[in-house]
Formats: sequence, C-alpha cells, structure tokens
Amino acid sequence: MATETGVDDATSTYADLSTRSLFSCGLEVLRTSCAEAKAAKTRAFAAAWKAGTISATSLPDDDLAAVPESPARPDYVRIASKNDKMKQGNRKAFAHSVAHAESYAIDLMWDMVCRFGPSNDMPKAFFDDFVRIADEEAQHYRSWAGRLKDFDSFYGDLPGHDGLWDSARETSSDMLSRLALVHLVHEARGLDTYPMAVARFTKSNDLTTLTFMEKNHKEEVTHVAAGLRWFQYLCEKQGGLDPIPTFHGLVRAHYVGVLKPPFNTAARDRALMTEAWYMPLTEPA
Repeated sequence: MATETGVDDATSTYADLSTRSLFSCGLEVLRTSCAEAKAAKTRAFAAAWKAGTISATSLPDDDLAAVPESPARPDYVRIASKNDKMKQGNRKAFAHSVAHAESYAIDLMWDMVCRFGPSNDMPKAFFDDFVRIADEEAQHYRSWAGRLKDFDSFYGDLPGHDGLWDSARETSSDMLSRLALVHLVHEARGLDTYPMAVARFTKSNDLTTLTFMEKNHKEEVTHVAAGLRWFQYLCEKQGGLDPIPTFHGLVRAHYVGVLKPPFNTAARDRALMTEAWYMPLTEPA
C-alpha cells in the first residue's frame, strides 16, 4: 500500500531561501513528485515570499526555459483514461477527487508563476496573488488528504484524471489562453458544483466535510476573481483588447463543446464574473 510520508513545512527547513528567486522555488515544486512534499514546500515558499525573505521573482542565472511541460507527479496515484468515470458515490471518493484536484492546482499556480510571470514582465501584485493562491491550494490539499485518513483511506487509494493538466498543456504557449481556460472556465466550474455538494453533505449531516467545503469555496471565489483581474490586465497590456469577446474567442478555440449550466451565479458575481462572460458560451458559435 503506497502512502505519503509527512514532510515538515517549517520555513527553517529551507534556510537558504534569501538567496533564491521565486522562480527557482516554483520550479522546485514542479519537479517534486510527492503531493505532500509539494504542499509543504509551497507553504514554506509562500511564507518566505510574504515575509520578504524571497524578494526576487527571478535571477540572472535562472533558466526561464526550464519549466517542464508537465510537473512531476506521484507514482502512487493511478491516472485513469479519459473514458473512465470516477466513482463519486461515497464520501471517500468525493474527498479523494477533491484532494486530487487540489494537488494539481498547486502545480497549476506555480506553473503560472514560472512559465508566464517573468517572461511577461508581470508586476509584483501578480506574483502576490498566485503565490497566495498556491498556498491556499496547498492548505486545501492537506485538509482533504487529512479527511481521507478519517475514512481509513489516503491520497492514491483511488485513481484520478489529469484533464486539468491537459488544459494547461493546451495553453502552455499563451498566458491569456491559460487564464481563460484554466482559471475562468475550470476554476469557475468548481464554484458551480458547490451548491449540489452542500446539499449532499447537509443531507448526510457531515459537518466536517461541510466546514472544509465552505472554507474552500470562499477562497476559490477569490481565485476566480484573481484570474479575471489578470486576464483584464493582460488584455489592456496587449493593445487594449476587449476582454469579454477575447475570452469568448479563446474558449471557443481551446475548449471542446459549450459551457453547461447550472451556474452558481451568486458566486460568479462575487468574483465579478457576470453572465456576459459565460452565458454566450452555452450556445455553439
């Protein structure tokens, strides 16, 4: 039975961080296969960035072309084929599915920082946002991995999909496309699933899972808001592109099919993603 070992996330474990760039730290996470180690390193690097211990986004000796096409992933998690449907019929399966998504989200945020941040000359606020989000995804992963232990299970006990990284790979050459597909389609879809999940676990009186879900949901709203903010920033930076039509064009170019309701309109509104952004995408072009 393959399980993860605990990893200390104290910043003292990484005593040399003042000499490193945020890029090199993100690259280290992307090259780390163990999901718990990814989370631990993310927590340490995010704390060091917030404290100012890490101050440079990149350094002259950083190889900005070294970002891997795909991150290192744990070999104890079997990746199912695209045609396999994941079992969602019990609490263990649900918790495993969320833990799997959150572990990928850690990689997605660091990939955004490393692949697009320095090369697009993004401001410090961009790095602040995505390091914060990576840190929150690491906390989410740990919460759900811990919840699996409550069910006498562990991350890797069930298979998972890698569809999120398929979308990342599809958009690896263009930052606007990445923001559109990963952060404003897939992350926003996570907001849409929240009401149904709440109803399910309210019915079963699973207060612990509901508490985890509520915390995740509040933070995920801010993640979508950040994606939207930086999408609009880049549109302006790239010659004053009209954000909403640009978003529609990119989604139609990279996303198979149409967006399907139901939508969590209230949560999307809190992220400032009004219906004008997504309702036209419910119909074919």
